Amino acid sequence: MGETKFRKKMYKSGKFWVAAGMTALTVGVVNPQFINRLSKDVDAVFAAQTTSTQTIDTVTDADANGRYVVWNKTGINDNDAVAGKGTYNGTAWSAEFSSYADPSTQTYSKLTANGSNTIGYYYLTRQFDASQKFTIDGYFHPNLSGQDGKLPSNGNWSDWVGLVLTPTDPNKMATDYNMANGGGGLGIQGFGNAMALGLDFYQNSGDPAAGPFGALRSTNSSGALNSVPDALYTKGINMTNWSTTIKYQLTYWPTGGPNGGPYITASFTDNANTNNKWTVNTNQAGVTINPPKAFSVGVNAANGQKATDNFASIDNISGTFATGTTTVKYVDANGNAIKDPTTFAAAVGDVIGITNLSTQAKAGTADYA
Repeated sequence: MGETKFRKKMYKSGKFWVAAGMTALTVGVVNPQFINRLSKDVDAVFAAQTTSTQTIDTVTDADANGRYVVWNKTGINDNDAVAGKGTYNGTAWSAEFSSYADPSTQTYSKLTANGSNTIGYYYLTRQFDASQKFTIDGYFHPNLSGQDGKLPSNGNWSDWVGLVLTPTDPNKMATDYNMANGGGGLGIQGFGNAMALGLDFYQNSGDPAAGPFGALRSTNSSGALNSVPDALYTKGINMTNWSTTIKYQLTYWPTGGPNGGPYITASFTDNANTNNKWTVNTNQAGVTINPPKAFSVGVNAANGQKATDNFASIDNISGTFATGTTTVKYVDANGNAIKDPTTFAAAVGDVIGITNLSTQAKAGTADYA
């Protein structure tokens, strides 16, 4: 277990309250450090409280209302964060929330600025189950805020802007990325069985074409970038005729692909000219997908030596939260066991409180995840 901090409000987003357990259970019966951390005022976020009639020693599943979510702008904005890596103007770079809105009125995040060798991520703080269907859409905007134009030719913009699905802790997408991989690593190189759908503006070694091109990229179990089959990039399409506002959409299907495994359908659509469209289907292409057990989801952009602004948004997402198992130990003030441990399943990132035991346990106070 570890403390979790949230930047924004959470509305019924994994908040679950259970009774203390045994009738005689008091603050002194549970590990004092545990109680101290439960009662700590971490971040004042507010949520609808869900109270369980179960006690902590009998609960087996903390997500009584299910784990499938359909989020639009509100749900996404209540479960998002930004991060980055590299140095910009002498300080550590991080992606930034902006007031600039995409065509659906969702606000973009500014992923990179005009600083070289930087990377930025805008991501959701929850992980999604890769054994269940998953859909996401939004916009890429490789341009300055409020401006539109045509996608630049090879080498005249940054390396990359795209959607990323990684097996990492979402809050470590940026910190765990090795900047030695540069912009050509797309923000996923080094992460085993990761995927990225995006726009590439510079032909690095291993890239299938000169930029700009769109592609569905992936890594193998060791984190090395896989080669790109013709069917998985915009072969034969001149994307310099496309505008710098492009809608993306991706659906992950857990079954029905090669050998009965998963497959992906995805598309790009030019916001200025809907006749400019590209679709990809890994099943039709005969490409095998090797996903992790859970996806962390975000959009990112990478600058190499070419340093430019990149924006992206997440408009809609539907999927099922990934699960983990929490073990509860019952000890006295001296650490002696007074009851056998119990376990319960919860979605990764759930915040769990104990009724009448967490002194700060008003609805929405971040306690334990």
